[in-house]
Amino acid sequence: MNDKYKYHCPRCKSEDLLIFNEIAQCPRCQLTFTKKFLKQLKDNVILAEEEKADFIRSFKNEKL
Repeated sequence: MNDKYKYHCPRCKSEDLLIFNEIAQCPRCQLTFTKKFLKQLKDNVILAEEEKADFIRSFKNEKL
């Protein structure tokens, strides 16, 4: 990977992330983040993939 950006976890600030093509995983927090968002957004507005899934699931489970 030629990506020279230094990623860190927006939750615990750890720099020991597992970096893949489009995602970064934090072994400490057990959360997965989209690399694109880690580069472009402030830490306090970034949602982990797991949080996004929970958010979507809450709408699917809501009775209309």
